[in-house]
Amino acid sequence: MTEDKFWEIIELSWADSPALHKLRAECLKNNDAEILEQLSDELQGSILKNYNKRLLELNKEDITKFILILEERLYNIDREEIHEYTDGSDDGFYTPVALYLEWDENIII
Repeated sequence: MTEDKFWEIIELSWADSPALHKLRAECLKNNDAEILEQLSDELQGSILKNYNKRLLELNKEDITKFILILEERLYNIDREEIHEYTDGSDDGFYTPVALYLEWDENIII
């Protein structure tokens, strides 16, 4: 499992739900809070099912590496300067990891 493969799994999982994929692309352009909230809700539905389908195909080593990459991405956005703009996270999970490949790449300094 490479970081490129990690992001490929995420991108393909969104592509499996074309209407949500299109909505996600719109949100990436305009950062609309209402769309973001709608997409966040959808993550727990069809998008999560898409992830599960792909992750079940991985062997133990790759799923372990996937989890480690995910943990690193979450750690990278769980910084004080990020919380200033996002008001933190009450549930301990940030939607942007699953939602924003471009956003994530832009904030890693």
